[in-house]
Amino acid sequence: MYKVGYIDDSAKTFTNYTYGLLEYDIELICTNEKMSKVQLVNWVLDNQIEAVMIDYKLNPKFEFVGTELIAYLNDKLPGLQCVVLTSYKSNSLEEKLVPKVLTYDRDIFSELDWTEIADTLKEYCQIFRNRMHLLINMKIYITKLKKKMLTLKKMRNF
Repeated sequence: MYKVGYIDDSAKTFTNYTYGLLEYDIELICTNEKMSKVQLVNWVLDNQIEAVMIDYKLNPKFEFVGTELIAYLNDKLPGLQCVVLTSYKSNSLEEKLVPKVLTYDRDIFSELDWTEIADTLKEYCQIFRNRMHLLINMKIYITKLKKKMLTLKKMRNF
């Protein structure tokens, strides 16, 4: 099961998207609760989310738009893949904070076949998993290397 977060100022699409994506082995974890950017980072971490869909127009509930949140999340959680889901695609693209390839028109969910978006979200989750695996392996390697260097340093001092 893939875990995808969905942040929107309105809950009206939550049920439809949640059940629709469940057919593609995607657990959609939704929130429309007003939170700060820091709180949303914690929400992502607490829910072990592997990719995030974010509505562009989050105001007036939130004090920022989706593209600003994505820029923040990318800074704080660099391996996390985020996409903009919007009815205001041109506004989102004009800001140049999120690439066109990561900006989806909300109409993609009005199509009968959600295979394309589901496959994309699953790919983003897999990318996140792979990056986290590499990061963990790198940290293990660095820890072992530090221990080895410390041992060599001790041996030289004898």
